[in-house]
Order: sequence, then C-alpha cells, then structure tokens
Amino acid sequence: MKNFIIRIAVVLLFLIAATWIINIAPKYELTYKYKDSDLRVILDDVEITRDLRKLPEAAAILGDEVLLSQNTIDILFDKNLYYEEKYDTLITTSENHRANIKLDSRTMEIDGIEQGIKVPAQRQFYYYTRDDRYEEAESLPKNKEIIYIPIKELSEVYNIDIQFTDKLIITNKNSNISKVTVPENQKLELKYLKDDTSKTIATIKPDDYVEIFNFAEFEDFNIVRTSTGELGYAKTSILKDFGLEVVNVATENDNQSSETIRLAWDYINPDNYSIGDKASRSKITNLDIVAPTLLFLQNTDGEVSFRINAVKEYMKWANDAGYKVWVTFKNDGKTLDEVSEFLHDMEHRNKAIKELIDFAKEYKVDGINVDFENMYKDDAESFSQFIRELSIETKKANLILSVCVNIPDGSDNWSLCYQHRLLSEAADYLAVMTYDCRADLSSYASYDWVEENIEKLVVRDHVEPSKILLGIAFDSAYWKITDSGNIRSVYYMNSAKKYLNGSEKWSEKAKQYYSGGEDQKHLIWIEEKTSIKEKLNIIDEYNLSGFACWCLGQETEDVWEVFKK
Repeated sequence: MKNFIIRIAVVLLFLIAATWIINIAPKYELTYKYKDSDLRVILDDVEITRDLRKLPEAAAILGDEVLLSQNTIDILFDKNLYYEEKYDTLITTSENHRANIKLDSRTMEIDGIEQGIKVPAQRQFYYYTRDDRYEEAESLPKNKEIIYIPIKELSEVYNIDIQFTDKLIITNKNSNISKVTVPENQKLELKYLKDDTSKTIATIKPDDYVEIFNFAEFEDFNIVRTSTGELGYAKTSILKDFGLEVVNVATENDNQSSETIRLAWDYINPDNYSIGDKASRSKITNLDIVAPTLLFLQNTDGEVSFRINAVKEYMKWANDAGYKVWVTFKNDGKTLDEVSEFLHDMEHRNKAIKELIDFAKEYKVDGINVDFENMYKDDAESFSQFIRELSIETKKANLILSVCVNIPDGSDNWSLCYQHRLLSEAADYLAVMTYDCRADLSSYASYDWVEENIEKLVVRDHVEPSKILLGIAFDSAYWKITDSGNIRSVYYMNSAKKYLNGSEKWSEKAKQYYSGGEDQKHLIWIEEKTSIKEKLNIIDEYNLSGFACWCLGQETEDVWEVFKK
C-alpha cells in the first residue's frame, strides 16, 4: 500500500512538473530566426527585423555604410515615399524636410542643397527561393527588386539618431525618452516577456543604463532598450526605485488654430487689373478670413500668374478691414492634360512652390489655399505629393495651408481625384466643398447630403475632424421640369429670396424651404439663413474646425447673423 501511494505521488509530481514546463516553456523560447548576414534594425523600442516577412530585406551594409530598404523606410518614416519616374528619383518628405534621392547617383539633394554621399541608392534583388526560412518559397516570386537607400544622410530629414554596433539602433529624437542608470551594487534583469517567470535575456550591471520610450507608470513592466540595443521587459517598481531621468519630451508641430475658422472665398476675375468697388466694402461681422482668387497656374512649367495691381489693392483693403488673407491658387483655364503634366514633374512643382512662397512673403498673406479642380483620377497621388512638398515650405514660412476638395464619392475627375486622408495629413485644413449636388431635382446642398459626406470623410476615410472646414454655398438650385428632361440653373441668394413668399414648404430631410413641383413645372430649393444655420450644426456635431463659404457677394446681408462663434 505504501509503495502504491509513493507511485501515485511520483506520478502526480511528474504531471505537475510537466504541466509547469509546458506552461513556462513559451516564456523561454526565443522565436526570432536570424542568419549571419542579417542586420538587426531597432527603432526606439521596436525591432523591425523580428518580423520574418521583412527580415531579409530590411537593411544592407555596403562598405561602412548602412542602407535601409524602400519598404523599411516606408514602414518606419515615410509611408508616402514617392517615385518620380521622369527623373528616376525617390522623394521623401517629413514634417520640415525634403530629400530627392536619385538612384545610382553619388549625390543627394536635401532641402534644395546638393551633397555628396559615399554609397548611392540602388536597386538589388532578393531571392526568396534561396532562403530556407520561407516554407512557401515556391508560391513567392523567385526574386524581388528592392531599392536600398543610405540612411545616415537622412538622419536630419527624419529627425533621428543612428548608432551602429552589431545592430542598427535608431532613435527618434522626438520620442518621449527616459533613462535609468543602474546604481552601484545593484543589477537589473530584463525579461523576455512581461512576467517574473519569463526567461532573463540580459542582466544590466552597475553604471550601465537602459532607455524607456513612453514610460508607463502604472504598468507592472515596461519595455526597455539596453545600451547595445537589446530589448526586454523590466519591472516598473525597480525602474522607479533606481530613478528615472527624463532625456527628451516629445513636441507636437501644430499649425491649427483653437479658434473656429470663419472663412469666405472672394472671387476676383483673373482678367481684372483692379478689384474696383470691392475695395469699398466694410468688415463683415462673424467673418475673419477672406480667400481671394488671386493666383493661377499659368502654364505646365509651374509659373504662377496674378494681376499685381489687383493684388496690391486687395491686400490694402483686407488689411484695413481687419481680415486675415489665405490667398487662393487655382488651376482654372488649364486642361486635364496640362494639369497632369505639371503635377508629374518635380521641377515644375518646385517652381510653383517657390513662387507661391515668394508671393506670400512679399505681400504678407497669412495662408495659401489650393483650389485645384477637374483633374484625372490617376493624378491623385501626384496632387497629394504636390501638397506634401508645399506643406514643408508653408510650415517654414509660418503660413496656413488649406486645400479645397470635393465630396469623397462622385465622378473620377470631380471627386475621385483627391486622396482626402493623405491631403488632410499634409495640409492644415481641408475645405470640403459640400455643395453643388447634381442629382436630378436635388437641392444644391441639402442637409442630409452634406452630413452624409462629412460622415464618410470622418468615419470611413479617417480624416481628422479638426482638419475639416465645412463648405457652405450661397446658392439655390432651380429646376425647370420638362418632358424632355430637367434643367438646373443656379440662383444666388438675392435672386432666390423672392420665392420666400408664403407659398414655400419645409423639407425636414433637406432642412430647407422649397417651392414648386412637377405640377408647376419648376422646383427651387431656397438657400437662406435658416437652412444655413441647420447645416452649421454639423460643425459642432462632428467637431469640425469651422466653415468656408462660396462666395462673397452672393449672400443676403441677414445671413451673417447665423455665423456666430
């Protein structure tokens, strides 16, 4: 009986031990699979090369220079790395810098200044079928062309520090960084996982240090990086006992105003040398910013045209009236092909950007508003690149950059030629032209249609609401109803108000008055202060930054009563 009990106890102990080993084993098993030729890449407290799918192509060493693959740069620093086919050049943009990286060239242009480099950016091939880590190699392409880019020369562009030991250690200089130096007669154990029972992967000795990115005070463990670039987890209580030194606090570059943006476009005929009686207008209550249409794309070379007398007169009037000015740059009069040719040439884009910035400085405007409409859908990426490049220079010049966009769905050349989210990431504001709905017998801008499209931008397309200005038009849609089809005309508010004669009806869906119908052979949706007040509620509902009205002179005087802060 005694032997039987002993056997049972031994079996139970064995089962307990086996269970413990099974549970603890994953905490000790390092799953990274490196080869001798792999260069491990760490950015702050993340090791990029722990992802086997990116491991082989992440980085390369040529001589004593380290190069990162285009894919790695795309992941880490610039998801919009742009290839300029005409010049065989990659263009990378950050918050404040731009670099033109011509392939197979021993020079690189950074912020317009050419500098020599030891190793050029170049194309190489990676052969998946020769790497035994890829079990599915037969289903992958035999080789893949990869562009490698020297990273040391881009450290200022991306605002990073680079250290090369047996790994490439990259530190984002805008990260929240704390440092802990291990005191005398102490040590710090780093764990593989956030668990006391996990494998100890390193022991930090006295006078050595670890860095913590975005220290979380209320976590039991924080991920740390050693002086040699190893990553592991340390107990938060021990880190606090040893004393944290704050090395760097992240700063945010925000060019947005906390005030509601209250803007109206002011149409200036490009053929006019003078603004005429517009200079006699007084300041409108509840309007702070005017966006005059003074600048135009003159040709595909990127020259910017304007009437100098009209500009001088306008700026004097606006300054005397107390308005801020976001001057509008338009592509009116240019064909789709001409706009496409301009957008697809970086030298032409550069010329336009320089002329815009020079204009802004000379005439002391507060911002630039880009209003390019009627573009090819296939040019959406190039237009986004133009705005990214322009945004770098507007930030340096302390100018606001806003971009006009149409609603997110529609025709190729009207709506789908904009990458709304990417444009919003580059510019300070998107002025969304939530008007000119062309559906049969529809309002020019009914409440339900406006809200639907703002919701698409915010919820579906992930545009930050604080980047959006709600477009408001002072226009009414008049439909003539005929047997052969319905014909739309556009009435300004002064012309449409005569239909507010007591016979009008209210549409709860459009939140607008309308008059007529099929029996009267006409239908007009009347834009006036009540309908505009309803649409302005969308600003608060979606936390938008303000409104942009098209355009001065088309409104009735009483409408400004509803544009209160």
